[in-house]
Amino acid sequence: MALLDDRIGPARMAFAKALILDPDSAEAAYNLGRLEEKAGNPEKALDAYGIIGRRSPNHKLAPAARNRYNRIMAARFAKEIVEEVGRLGDRSITVLDFTDKDGRPSYLGALFGEALSTAIAELKEPGITLVERKEIKALLAERMLDETDLVDRRRAGEVKGFIPADILITGKVLEETFVKATIKDTARSIMNSSYPTFGGGEKEQISKPWAQLTKIRNSRPGFAVRLWTDKALGAPYFEGDTVTFYYSVEKLSYVFIFALQPDGSILQLFPNPYTPEWRVVPGKVHMFPAKDAGFAIDVKGPHFGLQRVKLIACTRNVNPLDMKPREPAMKSIDKDDDTTMRNLKIRLASEPQAEWADTIIRFPTLPRESAK
Repeated sequence: MALLDDRIGPARMAFAKALILDPDSAEAAYNLGRLEEKAGNPEKALDAYGIIGRRSPNHKLAPAARNRYNRIMAARFAKEIVEEVGRLGDRSITVLDFTDKDGRPSYLGALFGEALSTAIAELKEPGITLVERKEIKALLAERMLDETDLVDRRRAGEVKGFIPADILITGKVLEETFVKATIKDTARSIMNSSYPTFGGGEKEQISKPWAQLTKIRNSRPGFAVRLWTDKALGAPYFEGDTVTFYYSVEKLSYVFIFALQPDGSILQLFPNPYTPEWRVVPGKVHMFPAKDAGFAIDVKGPHFGLQRVKLIACTRNVNPLDMKPREPAMKSIDKDDDTTMRNLKIRLASEPQAEWADTIIRFPTLPRESAK
């Protein structure tokens, strides 16, 4: 370690001085964090990355800094969890998706849950078996349950038999990230811990059309719709990656897919000039872009961060952008236009709730360097 310190010591000092001269320098904070990691100082690295979260949350380096911050924080929690669980003897554990303050899934929660699961696996602690998250999700889906049922004292008996894990790791991502370890059979907590979240938690980017679009929610749909990507829930996409979407409906429907752009505008991904038929048949998985679409969706800079995509399906053609088949270009909504989505909300309000449904997914996009 002495040789490593000798090599990076002067550079570390230079970036520390740069931060003194300019406390808002995201470049200096990020480079200092990387050097502290290499020197084996995770606490100092957290402090450096945290500067970006507090002072420059919209900087192009913020997504990469968040990713590294979460890895370090996950490793810290993993050691604490393994220590507490180890006191109970041989046990199997699983990490569930973390949620927001209202107990709803969030992209930061899914991202941190995945990081924590990876960190626990890397410890390779004798006597502790990690049950894969995707295995738990599949078992719950078969029984029409969700992850909140696993930690509900009233439903502890229902999950006792079929969930192959003794300890459930849950938590929330707020201004601080809270981690809780619970014994499945009794819902008794054996550990509670917290640490400040990068940048104080998830901050939604709101533009006028997106604010209207997020208000379009059907609490009692008459059929199910699904939207997902070719990566696990919450997994990041890095610069240069190609994103593929999949969707399905339980009822013959007109489907519309919207994506929030970095500048606040909304792009209608589907339908589009390449796949103009927006009446979707039920009972099968549809892919977008299709293999023969002639184009791909690639992650590009300079803007990275949280990507949000919403799907709306209706048995009648509400056609929010009045799109015509075979139009030459994708439709978009300006960031200052709050009329189009409001009109869509009005159109859907006139439809019976049983005749339309919606869903939304979120995933982070990061610079390529943060994958290292």
